[in-house]
Amino acid sequence: MLGVLLAGISSAFDEIADSIGKRRISAGLESYYTFGFLTQFLSALSITAIGFFFADLNFSPESLPTFIPRVLIAVLMMQLAVVAIAKVDRGVFGFIRLATIPLLLVADVMLGYSLAAKQILGIILIVIPIGILFYSNLSKKKGMFLVLSVAILAAIDISLYKYDITHFNSVESEQAITSLIIALYFFLTATLIRGENPLSFLREKIYMVQTGSSGIAYVVNSFAYLYAPASVITTAFRGFSVLFSILAGTFYFKERGFLVRATLFGVILAGLILLI
Repeated sequence: MLGVLLAGISSAFDEIADSIGKRRISAGLESYYTFGFLTQFLSALSITAIGFFFADLNFSPESLPTFIPRVLIAVLMMQLAVVAIAKVDRGVFGFIRLATIPLLLVADVMLGYSLAAKQILGIILIVIPIGILFYSNLSKKKGMFLVLSVAILAAIDISLYKYDITHFNSVESEQAITSLIIALYFFLTATLIRGENPLSFLREKIYMVQTGSSGIAYVVNSFAYLYAPASVITTAFRGFSVLFSILAGTFYFKERGFLVRATLFGVILAGLILLI
C-alpha cells in the first residue's frame, strides 16, 4: 500500500513538471534539451544527497553488464520522451505510455512467473483503450510512435533497474549515477546544439517549480520500488499518471475529448485493479 501511495504522489509531481515543460516549449521559451536537463538536475542532486547523508551509495562493479545498457536506454528514452511530451496531447500521452505495463508482465512471464486469468483480462482491458486512442490519433502518428517507443524503452529500463537494486546496487547509487549522466547529456546538448545555459533558467521561479517537481517525483518513485513488485508500482504510477494527464489536458491545456478519455480511463482502471 505504501508503494502505491508513493507512486501516486510521484505521478502528481511528474505531471506538474511535464505540463510546465510542454507549455514553455510550445511558447518557444525552452528547448527540448533544457527541458530534459531540468527534469534530471534536482533529481540527481536530491537522491545523491539522500544516499550520502542518510543511506548509502553502494555500487557493485558486478552490476556493469546490466547497468551500462540501462544507462544507455535511459538516455535514449528521456530524449524521445521530452520530444513526445511537447508534441502529443497530455491526455493521449498518459494513455499510450500505459503500454509499459503489459510489456512488464510479459517480461515477468519470460522470467518464469505465471499470470492468473484475471491478470490476463486486466491486460486486455488496458490494451483495448490504448489501441483505440492510438488508432484515432494516427494523424499525429510521429508523436504517437514516439510515446509508444518511450513505453517500450521504459519497460526495459524498469526491468534492469529492479534487477540492479535487487542484486547489486542501492537505490541511491543506481539512480544518482543514472540521473547525473542523463543531466550531463542534456546539459551538453543544450549548450553545444542550442547555445543555451540550462543553469541560467533556474533564476526564474517557474523553472525552479519545474525542476523541483521533477526532482520530488523522481526520488519518491525510486523508493516506491522497494515496497512492491515493479509491475505493481508501474501499474499504480501509470494509472495515476493517466488520471492527472487527463485533468491537466482538460483544464490546463483546454484539450477536447474529456468524456471519451474519462470513459476509456474507467475501462483502464478496471484493468489496473485486476492486475494488482
